Amino acid sequence: MKQNAEMIYAHDEAPYDSEGLRVQTVHNEQYLTLWRGARKMSHGFGEVIVMNSEYEKTVIHLDAIITNMYGQKFLSGLDFHEQELTTRGTILVTAYNTTMYNLTQMGGSEHGFVTDSLFFEIDIETQEILFSWSALDHFWPEDSMLPLISSSGYGGPKNPYDFFHLSSIQAVNHDSYLISSRNFWSVYLISRSNGRILWELRGNTKGGDFGALPHHGRFRWQNHVRAHNVTSREMILSMFDNHNSPEDMGKTHSRGLLLKLKLPPNPDEKPEILRILSPDRAKISPDYGSYQLGLSNGNQFMSWGAGGVVHEYGPDDGHDLRWQARFGYDESITSYRAFKDIWAGTPSKWTPALVVEKREDTVLGFVSWNGATDIDSYNIYLAEPGTALKPLGKANVLGFETGFDLGVKNNETNCIMVAAVRKGQEIRQSNVGCIEGKTFVSTFVDSRGKETGDSVVEKTTMQKIMGYFS
Repeated sequence: MKQNAEMIYAHDEAPYDSEGLRVQTVHNEQYLTLWRGARKMSHGFGEVIVMNSEYEKTVIHLDAIITNMYGQKFLSGLDFHEQELTTRGTILVTAYNTTMYNLTQMGGSEHGFVTDSLFFEIDIETQEILFSWSALDHFWPEDSMLPLISSSGYGGPKNPYDFFHLSSIQAVNHDSYLISSRNFWSVYLISRSNGRILWELRGNTKGGDFGALPHHGRFRWQNHVRAHNVTSREMILSMFDNHNSPEDMGKTHSRGLLLKLKLPPNPDEKPEILRILSPDRAKISPDYGSYQLGLSNGNQFMSWGAGGVVHEYGPDDGHDLRWQARFGYDESITSYRAFKDIWAGTPSKWTPALVVEKREDTVLGFVSWNGATDIDSYNIYLAEPGTALKPLGKANVLGFETGFDLGVKNNETNCIMVAAVRKGQEIRQSNVGCIEGKTFVSTFVDSRGKETGDSVVEKTTMQKIMGYFS
């Protein structure tokens, strides 16, 4: 959507759930990415969609065996927590595998089950898995900060113990990955050659390989960790520090956190706090959330996750609130992450959708083009069968849906068509809409201009809202 809450593109994946819709830019090319599938507890099973600026889809499947105990078939085994494009034509994705594990040291069953956090690097063109990694190969579940019995499971086959919870992955240079474990309160750098842990930044008092963190720099239950300005000597680390979970609530507000790390790690060179985004309207978010730096205007953008609120702040701290939006009551709706980006799209697979109706002594039209950006106006044409198109006027774009009134002089008009105009050029024609009594009959065309069938519509959503149909 736009900043004024006007919709740009609606993506419908029914009957599947969808998560993580965002813009990513690789080699100056823009893409939309999202996950679709079925959510189960704190993870999911599905596939990833990558779309270019014409909304042409590439679907990413996981060619690996992912075990679950739900007794149903899923689209694929990919989880929703990460879909990160790289500059090498690959995508980083997560998966959660249900694995048997002896949980007696934690008071659980000898024949218990854990959720093993996995991540993969997949070649987008060939779908080949180039790298895979398993948390269970490197960590003991007993070291997790998550209680065995929690809102995310208790160690059973359908409610496995989510000891690690891999919440974000990022390629760092050509030889490593930055990953975040929400339930270990830690960030790790992983070797791309062998999967070995190169260093740990731990959010509690120990601090991992970097020594004890400053008191206000400690974090826990974090999400959306990203590295910036990486050199051999240092990196900047941003994260959404939930600092809360369903079992660990109310001690402090959630926040955005920006740290500078000296490299290689040295306990004598403590991490430096660069910024704490703890705004005047801070919230407690037990799940999800994101913290985005470096908008095109220099500002910062934060989603509060488990609570339908997003905020844009000035470039410095959390007291300079520039924009906000609420799309649901607290705890009634969640957004895994939210971002603000520039996007330019021109759909190639569908045309502007036109609906017309006769109302008293005039003809009304409603047109929208899902996903199209920077459309200035629509040229309106009389499109009677067997005759050449005749210009009737122009309608300036009013938003996602533009309505227009042809007036009394055109009250005998039966069929019209519109053409989308961008920078003075017509770039795509709509379907032809005709009036037959009180019923609208439209012949839709595909991207090559071929007819794909008729559709009879009693009322449009806009007509129902405005009460035009009687």
